[in-house]
Amino acid sequence: MLPLDRRGAPGGIDDRHEVEHPRDRGVQRADLGDAGVGTRDGMVRRALRVLRCGLKRDAGGDQVQRADITAPAFAANKKQTAFVQRVNALTTGQTQCAWVAPGQTATVAIGANTLEIPRKASSGPATYCMTIKPGSEIAVELRAWDNAGIALHEFRAPLRLTLSYADASEAPTGLRIMYVVNGEVVEVLGTGQDFNNKTVTSSLRHFSDYIIGFGPLE
Repeated sequence: MLPLDRRGAPGGIDDRHEVEHPRDRGVQRADLGDAGVGTRDGMVRRALRVLRCGLKRDAGGDQVQRADITAPAFAANKKQTAFVQRVNALTTGQTQCAWVAPGQTATVAIGANTLEIPRKASSGPATYCMTIKPGSEIAVELRAWDNAGIALHEFRAPLRLTLSYADASEAPTGLRIMYVVNGEVVEVLGTGQDFNNKTVTSSLRHFSDYIIGFGPLE
């Protein structure tokens, strides 16, 4: 078991503090839906400690309006894509986490950015974390760990990711959520775009880094 972060107030998570490593991130309490907190704060604190220290052990108000996922997914290959830029770059990131048992659901929310976790996404209890990454691009880092501290990457049921582009410098039609590795697009997900709320939504079964972009460019 990884050591727990014990800096929070008694019986709860430290709601806001500086995260020294690997990035400067502000940390908030997660919106746990019907998962609850209770004695599960330790698992969330441990996940936050992992995010700060980069210790990963690999094993193999209201929710925003739902958008229909109509645009098909496609492999990136050599198709040209471009990333949406913020009007003002974020200088710090922000992280929220939720501990979820297999029979429970939860929503991790940072403003209008949400990660909806369905029942039985994992075979056992797990802590799910979403980080809004600093910088000029609208990007998130998704991570999860089981109770033993083993990183989870694949899930039995699809999770639903919604990202806001309300602060984008431009917002063309056909925005997509893209799976990226080291800044390179690996896959463009099937994506629904909600023009009223300025959000995009995709279903996913894999945790990694995701970004809002558009393309392929002709």
